[in-house]
Amino acid sequence: MQSKNWYRRKDITWPVGRETLFREGFPGDSHGKRYHLITKDGVHHHHCILDRSTQYRDEGPQWRTANHEPIDSYNVIAWKEEEN
Repeated sequence: MQSKNWYRRKDITWPVGRETLFREGFPGDSHGKRYHLITKDGVHHHHCILDRSTQYRDEGPQWRTANHEPIDSYNVIAWKEEEN
Protein backbone atom coordinates (compact mmCIF):
# COMPACT_ATOMS: atom_id res chain seq x y z
CA MET A 1 0.00 0.00 0.00
CA GLN A 2 1.24 3.50 -0.79
CA SER A 3 0.01 7.08 -0.89
CA LYS A 4 -1.60 8.39 -4.05
CA ASN A 5 1.52 10.31 -5.12
CA TRP A 6 4.16 7.68 -4.30
CA TYR A 7 5.12 6.89 -7.90
CA ARG A 8 5.26 10.58 -8.87
CA ARG A 9 7.48 11.53 -5.94
CA LYS A 10 9.49 8.40 -4.98
CA ASP A 11 12.72 9.62 -6.64
CA ILE A 12 12.73 13.11 -5.10
CA THR A 13 15.90 13.90 -3.12
CA TRP A 14 15.71 17.70 -3.13
CA PRO A 15 13.47 20.19 -1.27
CA VAL A 16 10.00 20.78 -2.73
CA GLY A 17 7.10 23.07 -1.83
CA ARG A 18 8.67 24.70 1.21
CA GLU A 19 5.53 26.70 1.99
CA THR A 20 3.09 23.98 0.90
CA LEU A 21 1.21 21.83 3.40
CA PHE A 22 0.91 18.33 1.95
CA ARG A 23 -2.02 16.02 2.71
CA GLU A 24 -1.00 12.49 1.76
CA GLY A 25 -3.26 10.93 4.35
CA PHE A 26 -2.64 7.75 6.31
CA PRO A 27 -2.98 4.02 5.61
CA GLY A 28 -6.11 2.30 6.92
CA ASP A 29 -4.58 -0.70 8.70
CA SER A 30 -1.14 0.24 10.02
CA HIS A 31 -0.81 -2.01 13.06
CA GLY A 32 2.68 -3.51 13.22
CA LYS A 33 3.70 -2.14 9.82
CA ARG A 34 6.70 -0.01 8.85
CA TYR A 35 6.75 2.69 6.19
CA HIS A 36 9.15 4.53 3.91
CA LEU A 37 8.34 8.26 4.09
CA ILE A 38 9.59 11.10 1.93
CA THR A 39 9.42 14.56 3.48
CA LYS A 40 9.32 17.85 1.63
CA ASP A 41 12.98 18.53 2.42
CA GLY A 42 13.81 15.57 0.15
CA VAL A 43 14.82 13.23 2.97
CA HIS A 44 13.83 9.55 2.77
CA HIS A 45 12.94 8.05 6.18
CA HIS A 46 12.85 4.26 6.47
CA HIS A 47 11.22 2.01 9.09
CA CYS A 48 8.71 4.67 10.22
CA ILE A 49 5.56 3.83 12.11
CA LEU A 50 2.15 5.46 12.32
CA ASP A 51 1.29 6.34 15.93
CA ARG A 52 -2.47 6.27 16.27
CA SER A 53 -2.41 6.82 20.05
CA THR A 54 -2.81 10.55 19.35
CA GLN A 55 -5.64 10.23 16.81
CA TYR A 56 -8.32 11.62 19.14
CA ARG A 57 -6.22 14.60 20.21
CA ASP A 58 -5.92 17.82 18.26
CA GLU A 59 -2.80 16.66 16.39
CA GLY A 60 -4.40 13.43 15.14
CA PRO A 61 -2.30 10.39 14.13
CA GLN A 62 1.44 11.06 13.84
CA TRP A 63 4.20 9.56 11.77
CA ARG A 64 7.28 8.62 13.81
CA THR A 65 10.81 7.76 12.73
CA ALA A 66 12.56 4.54 13.73
CA ASN A 67 13.91 6.57 16.70
CA HIS A 68 10.31 7.55 17.63
CA GLU A 69 10.80 11.19 16.68
CA PRO A 70 7.59 12.76 15.30
CA ILE A 71 7.31 13.83 11.67
CA ASP A 72 4.68 16.45 10.90
CA SER A 73 2.15 14.83 8.55
CA TYR A 74 1.97 18.06 6.50
CA ASN A 75 5.65 17.58 5.61
CA VAL A 76 5.16 14.08 4.21
CA ILE A 77 4.96 14.21 0.42
CA ALA A 78 4.67 10.43 -0.08
CA TRP A 79 4.67 7.17 1.87
CA LYS A 80 4.79 3.47 1.11
CA GLU A 81 4.48 0.34 3.23
CA GLU A 82 7.80 -1.46 3.50
CA GLU A 83 8.10 -5.15 2.68
CA ASN A 84 8.72 -7.42 5.66
